[in-house]
Amino acid sequence: MIDSMKNGATAYCLTGNSDTTNAAGSISTEGCAHTTETDSGPGAVAEASAITSEGYANSSGVANGTGKSQQDKCGFFTGTDNQQNNAGFPTSSPAITGVKIINGLFKLNAASDPTTPDLTNVARAVSGGLPSFWQDLNAATKAYFTQPLEQVTEVSKATLIALAKRATVERNIRDFLAAANGTSPKSIKGNIDAECKQYIGDPNEKTEQMWAELEAARVVDPEKDDGSTTELKSLTEPRILEGLLAYYEAKVAARQKQKAAKITKLETELADQKGASPETECNKISDEPKCNDKKICSWHTDVKNGEKNIANLNQQKQK
Repeated sequence: MIDSMKNGATAYCLTGNSDTTNAAGSISTEGCAHTTETDSGPGAVAEASAITSEGYANSSGVANGTGKSQQDKCGFFTGTDNQQNNAGFPTSSPAITGVKIINGLFKLNAASDPTTPDLTNVARAVSGGLPSFWQDLNAATKAYFTQPLEQVTEVSKATLIALAKRATVERNIRDFLAAANGTSPKSIKGNIDAECKQYIGDPNEKTEQMWAELEAARVVDPEKDDGSTTELKSLTEPRILEGLLAYYEAKVAARQKQKAAKITKLETELADQKGASPETECNKISDEPKCNDKKICSWHTDVKNGEKNIANLNQQKQK
């Protein structure tokens, strides 16, 4: 309704004259018309220069024989309790409930002659909370379109440069060099600066190449169930990226669990080679009944029984 004057040469109102038809018979004769969906449909966003303290600067006033509106202002019609005797939107029976949201905002000076206060003066010209809302809305809209746009930073390069800072990567490089040389991170053997320049560049000239490689990396497509992959740069929706991150976190956790089991097995094998495994310790038990009574090393009994059987066979052969 605020921008309706830009949609044609017809003023959108009901009637400025009292009659006995609740405005039904006088709409066309007053030069007014019913609005349609296209009248309020989305269009181009107004530029900052088009929004003034009085409304929309590009809105032309309607001034035909029976319908009028003031240029550069947005009308606010008042409501009326009795349409038969007063001009304005009917608010009592038979009421038009669909327009009650703007009741009290439009005002008619005379038949089909809407007059309005400036949007910035709505709260003072027409009392009430709803006019105050329109005043605040105009101020907020103007502020939005007039505020300077922030310079968009190239996220990829800026992010990698931030990651390349000494304080950020030094710990990771220390861990890498320590693992490669079998030392602790605090007593590394290697040149941290040289490692940083090798991967990041000096100064940071390799960041764009690194980001391009990262974007081209193929990852599991979380939107498909056939195990297919897609380039990382094709996934931009936060919801999808969060799901992808959760998938790889679970995958890494599963791998770590498998590695932990392998490490435990390897530690046992190494201990066995050094004569310190549970099996080796059990072999040192000389009192077999005691071993069986405690129900430990069940395999120990089998070994001893096997040894006895072999000894018996050897004795039989000797006989």
